[in-house]
Amino acid sequence: MASETVDTAVEIKEGETIVKVCGTETSFDGAYGVVAKVFDDGDEENIGVTFGKDKSHLFGFRFKENGLTRFSGKNLDVVNDFPVEIKAERLFGNTYMRLFVLDKPLDKSSECKHKDCTQKVGKRAMVNIWGSVYEVDVCDDHFVEYNGHLIDDFPWKK
Repeated sequence: MASETVDTAVEIKEGETIVKVCGTETSFDGAYGVVAKVFDDGDEENIGVTFGKDKSHLFGFRFKENGLTRFSGKNLDVVNDFPVEIKAERLFGNTYMRLFVLDKPLDKSSECKHKDCTQKVGKRAMVNIWGSVYEVDVCDDHFVEYNGHLIDDFPWKK
């Protein structure tokens, strides 16, 4: 996965930019998060990052301030997306035992996998069915309805 250390040449979008922490020599090294705020207060650690449920045990760490953990740009790598295991941990914490990953890339020309839907695929959702997390390609409407939810069953298209 290509990455580049955050610097002035990289556009940071609050709430959108995904980063990986590196070189802090703390428990956050290797953690993935989302840039929530860029501070303009002169502090070297001017980028506020939020983490998922998978890092909830670190929330009392000394860098935490107003719900954010602050880092210097030199300690953050910008990445395109979360690894699938991190997505599952961010959505479900420790409420699952198995992860089933689709082996093909998202095909937006195919139909939504919900049995009653004929719309085109928009996104890849993750659902937790009794402790097993599945990736499923669904339309945008079903993504909102199912992504990140613990459910009894998913109505799969046959």
